[in-house]
Amino acid sequence: MNTLNKTHEFRGLDFIKNSAVPLHNTSPLIFGTDEENSFIASYKRLLEISGEKIPYWYLSAVSGAAFRLQIHCNSWRMNSPDILSGFSLTNFLFNAFSIDCECVWVCSDPQKIKIAREKIIDNIKRGIPSIGLSMDGKDFHGIVIGYTARDKLLAIDYSIPCMPHAVAEKLVWCYHIPTQKKQPLSKYEQFKQAFSLAEKLYTTERFQTYHLGFNAYDYWYDTLTNPSHHDPYKNDWLTIERNNGNHWIFVNLIDSKKAAAVFCENMANDFTEFYDELNILAQLYRNMIDILQPLIDKRVVRPNKDINPARPWTKHERRKQALKLMEVKELEHAALKFIQKINTTTI
Repeated sequence: MNTLNKTHEFRGLDFIKNSAVPLHNTSPLIFGTDEENSFIASYKRLLEISGEKIPYWYLSAVSGAAFRLQIHCNSWRMNSPDILSGFSLTNFLFNAFSIDCECVWVCSDPQKIKIAREKIIDNIKRGIPSIGLSMDGKDFHGIVIGYTARDKLLAIDYSIPCMPHAVAEKLVWCYHIPTQKKQPLSKYEQFKQAFSLAEKLYTTERFQTYHLGFNAYDYWYDTLTNPSHHDPYKNDWLTIERNNGNHWIFVNLIDSKKAAAVFCENMANDFTEFYDELNILAQLYRNMIDILQPLIDKRVVRPNKDINPARPWTKHERRKQALKLMEVKELEHAALKFIQKINTTTI
């Protein structure tokens, strides 16, 4: 359930003198509001600021994110669900809607940082924000909405809810800077793109250093049930990354199934030719959520900060998670049949 309320409003904006970005059109980035994929949530706000109100679940589906499970081959890395990582989905999102963006990788390079900053500030003067990755040193996206008198970029993201902060430019990986407005795909074309991507993401086994789709479910199961693969009680960076990554990938898997379910429910009313298939798909995705959500609610799957000798992440808990993932995989196989039927039918 979306938990945004009237207390989730922007504060501390009075010192942003150099911005024409109309923040009153959008809302802060806050985890736990059914918008866990930070790039999609940021892109949603970029669209909102330009006057386009498109739901998160719709963006998630049309980009393919609602149908993608991706896990890094070096185990459960935090960046696995990021739609910019591995089998990137960002271009599909840009191509579907009316704002196109240039991806500028800066990676601590002073000259690249300077060029990107100039482009971003030029856009801000015209009321157009940009999307940045790791603007607070963490691996999440947010939006650049202003700058100081000394051209220090200011952003809103997940690090300080409802408050802007100075961008740590040397820690930023990349920016997505809007370059033009173009004609978006029709709703039918967006609908077909969603399910074309869904089939590809289900059936592609590997992309670069990532496992995808059914292969990702198998890899996740194998690594969870292999006692020699992971010791959750070490205090090195890889153990912490894996503990947090397992939890974060799981949270994003639930987030994606929620988006897929709502998308199918809504599209059944718009494309009645696929009414039966879409309602069956929606129920399959609801069933997946019912399998997965209790593991979060009961703290079977949890982040590193909640794993310790007093509350160990046991082999029994890891095996329980693995078995539930196999149940979901079987439902995904059932879903694929209906996705393929939609993809082979034209209206």
